[in-house]
Amino acid sequence: MSQRACLASAVSMPSYSFLRFWRRSWRRGVGWLILGMLLLVSARQVWAQSDIITEIDVIGNRRIPKDTILARIFTKSGDIYDPAALERDFNSLWNTGYFEDIKFL
Repeated sequence: MSQRACLASAVSMPSYSFLRFWRRSWRRGVGWLILGMLLLVSARQVWAQSDIITEIDVIGNRRIPKDTILARIFTKSGDIYDPAALERDFNSLWNTGYFEDIKFL
């Protein structure tokens, strides 16, 4: 089977009933409403993913200076919240062997 045939079978056209529904709703002005709702939903998902880290505060350290701890953390103030980056920072601090307990709040 050629690549062209594979591509043609992978891309399917919308059904006739869907196209008929879309044309009728577009003529009535409902299409703009549906399109607007889809844009709002997609924009909401983008806004929800933009949590920003406002502050990094080191609390409870006794022997290790705050600057030494902050040097081991790759995440900085103003970065977008990323759970994978926080896990990387946790592992970076934990692997030093200086701490009995580490909590990110």
